[in-house]
Amino acid sequence: MRKTAIGTIALAIALASSACGSGISASNCDELADETIALVQRLIDTVDEEAGDSTIADFVAGSVELPSLEEFRSQSDDIDALAVELGCDPNVTQQSLAARVDELHATSELGRFIIQSLRSGGF
Repeated sequence: MRKTAIGTIALAIALASSACGSGISASNCDELADETIALVQRLIDTVDEEAGDSTIADFVAGSVELPSLEEFRSQSDDIDALAVELGCDPNVTQQSLAARVDELHATSELGRFIIQSLRSGGF
Protein backbone atom coordinates (compact mmCIF):
# COMPACT_ATOMS: atom_id res chain seq x y z
CA MET A 1 0.00 0.00 0.00
CA ARG A 2 2.85 2.43 0.80
CA LYS A 3 4.27 2.44 -2.73
CA THR A 4 0.80 2.93 -4.20
CA ALA A 5 -0.04 5.84 -1.89
CA ILE A 6 3.24 7.64 -2.49
CA GLY A 7 2.93 6.83 -6.19
CA THR A 8 -0.51 8.44 -6.25
CA ILE A 9 0.88 11.65 -4.78
CA ALA A 10 3.83 11.57 -7.16
CA LEU A 11 1.57 11.00 -10.16
CA ALA A 12 -0.72 13.82 -9.14
CA ILE A 13 2.25 16.15 -8.78
CA ALA A 14 3.69 15.12 -12.12
CA LEU A 15 0.41 15.55 -13.94
CA ALA A 16 -0.50 18.80 -12.28
CA SER A 17 2.92 20.29 -12.83
CA SER A 18 3.81 19.04 -16.27
CA ALA A 19 2.25 22.08 -17.90
CA CYS A 20 -1.07 23.77 -17.19
CA GLY A 21 -4.61 22.43 -16.82
CA SER A 22 -8.20 23.22 -17.70
CA GLY A 23 -8.90 26.93 -17.76
CA ILE A 24 -5.25 27.84 -18.22
CA SER A 25 -4.82 30.57 -20.82
CA ALA A 26 -1.05 30.70 -21.24
CA SER A 27 0.11 32.01 -24.59
CA ASN A 28 3.78 31.12 -24.12
CA CYS A 29 5.94 28.73 -22.12
CA ASP A 30 6.89 31.27 -19.44
CA GLU A 31 3.21 32.04 -18.78
CA LEU A 32 2.62 28.31 -18.75
CA ALA A 33 5.17 27.87 -15.96
CA ASP A 34 3.56 30.69 -13.95
CA GLU A 35 0.09 29.25 -14.37
CA THR A 36 1.34 25.75 -13.60
CA ILE A 37 2.78 26.88 -10.27
CA ALA A 38 -0.59 28.48 -9.51
CA LEU A 39 -2.29 25.18 -10.39
CA VAL A 40 0.08 23.23 -8.13
CA GLN A 41 -0.60 25.73 -5.33
CA ARG A 42 -4.34 25.15 -5.75
CA LEU A 43 -3.69 21.41 -5.51
CA ILE A 44 -1.69 21.93 -2.31
CA ASP A 45 -4.36 24.23 -0.85
CA THR A 46 -7.02 21.61 -1.55
CA VAL A 47 -4.85 18.83 -0.09
CA ASP A 48 -4.32 21.02 3.00
CA GLU A 49 -8.10 21.29 3.41
CA GLU A 50 -8.76 17.61 2.76
CA ALA A 51 -5.89 16.30 4.88
CA GLY A 52 -6.32 18.51 7.93
CA ASP A 53 -4.09 17.13 10.68
CA SER A 54 -3.55 13.81 8.90
CA THR A 55 -0.01 12.57 8.52
CA ILE A 56 1.78 10.92 5.66
CA ALA A 57 1.55 7.69 7.65
CA ASP A 58 -2.26 8.12 7.81
CA PHE A 59 -2.39 8.56 4.04
CA VAL A 60 -0.15 5.57 3.41
CA ALA A 61 -2.34 3.49 5.75
CA GLY A 62 -5.36 4.42 3.64
CA SER A 63 -7.16 6.36 6.36
CA VAL A 64 -7.10 9.66 4.43
CA GLU A 65 -9.05 10.27 1.24
CA LEU A 66 -7.76 12.96 -1.13
CA PRO A 67 -10.27 13.34 -3.96
CA SER A 68 -8.31 16.33 -5.27
CA LEU A 69 -5.59 14.00 -6.50
CA GLU A 70 -8.02 12.32 -8.87
CA GLU A 71 -9.31 15.71 -10.06
CA PHE A 72 -5.81 16.84 -10.97
CA ARG A 73 -4.93 13.48 -12.49
CA SER A 74 -7.88 13.83 -14.85
CA GLN A 75 -6.41 17.07 -16.22
CA SER A 76 -3.26 15.39 -17.54
CA ASP A 77 -4.38 15.25 -21.17
CA ASP A 78 -5.20 18.97 -21.20
CA ILE A 79 -1.90 19.73 -19.49
CA ASP A 80 0.17 17.80 -22.01
CA ALA A 81 -1.80 19.08 -25.01
CA LEU A 82 -1.19 22.73 -24.18
CA ALA A 83 2.52 22.17 -23.58
CA VAL A 84 2.77 20.53 -27.01
CA GLU A 85 0.61 23.20 -28.65
CA LEU A 86 2.86 25.94 -27.26
CA GLY A 87 5.98 24.04 -28.32
CA CYS A 88 7.44 24.05 -24.81
CA ASP A 89 10.66 22.11 -24.42
CA PRO A 90 10.07 19.69 -21.51
CA ASN A 91 13.55 20.32 -20.05
CA VAL A 92 13.15 24.10 -20.15
CA THR A 93 9.66 23.83 -18.65
CA GLN A 94 11.00 21.63 -15.86
CA GLN A 95 13.75 24.15 -15.11
CA SER A 96 11.25 27.02 -15.13
CA LEU A 97 9.01 25.18 -12.69
CA ALA A 98 11.91 24.26 -10.43
CA ALA A 99 12.88 27.93 -10.26
CA ARG A 100 9.35 28.75 -9.02
CA VAL A 101 8.93 25.98 -6.42
CA ASP A 102 9.86 28.31 -3.54
CA GLU A 103 6.64 30.22 -4.25
CA LEU A 104 4.64 27.23 -2.94
CA HIS A 105 3.41 26.97 0.64
CA ALA A 106 1.39 24.47 2.66
CA THR A 107 -0.22 24.15 6.08
CA SER A 108 -0.61 20.37 6.27
CA GLU A 109 2.01 17.66 6.55
CA LEU A 110 0.85 16.19 3.24
CA GLY A 111 1.01 19.57 1.53
CA ARG A 112 4.53 20.13 2.83
CA PHE A 113 5.42 16.62 1.64
CA ILE A 114 4.30 17.52 -1.89
CA ILE A 115 6.44 20.66 -1.87
CA GLN A 116 9.45 18.81 -0.48
CA SER A 117 8.99 16.12 -3.13
CA LEU A 118 9.05 18.79 -5.83
CA ARG A 119 12.18 20.34 -4.35
CA SER A 120 14.06 17.07 -4.09
CA GLY A 121 12.69 15.16 -7.08
CA GLY A 122 11.80 17.93 -9.47
CA PHE A 123 8.74 18.21 -11.62
